[in-house]
Amino acid sequence: MRDSGWTYDEVMLDWAIAELRSPSWKDNWYGPTCDAWRAKLEAGGINALDAMERIDLIRAIEQFRRPLISKCDGPYPSWTFWRASVSQKELSQFSIVSAFFTYSASSFDDLSGKIRNQPSHEEESMRAKVVAIQNAARKGQLPIGLPIAIIREGPMTPLLIEGYKRSMAALWSGAAVIKMFLCHP
Repeated sequence: MRDSGWTYDEVMLDWAIAELRSPSWKDNWYGPTCDAWRAKLEAGGINALDAMERIDLIRAIEQFRRPLISKCDGPYPSWTFWRASVSQKELSQFSIVSAFFTYSASSFDDLSGKIRNQPSHEEESMRAKVVAIQNAARKGQLPIGLPIAIIREGPMTPLLIEGYKRSMAALWSGAAVIKMFLCHP
């Protein structure tokens, strides 16, 4: 598999497919169109989708995730994207989009520890989903899609914008590395 030269559309399509097929997100990705996309993906993978369906999925994730993309100021089509193996130590230091959590964490490691060891009532569901990902992985079922992080200028740490539960599952299981998409302007 290639590590460099990924496009915005490829990364966004990966994100859309991950959410479309995730048990966690079925409440947000519903209706006849989503059901048809899901059925095609389950039957034949990404190659079962025609060009228009892929474009429609990319536009759907852009629209659904617009608040997050706006808050993080990206990613955007003009950016550079690549796939990388991120170590557990590096991942632990990533920044988080704290506006979307009730707990004010300074790093992904802080948030992950809070969700694992002392989740609030609202965070119990997230913890249960991470445990479900770990259990599925033990049975050989890999999570769908790759997490996404923005590499920022200067001394700031990368900002994890997508794939929190998958990343926590990797961290909690002691995985040496996790594959993810990285991007920057």
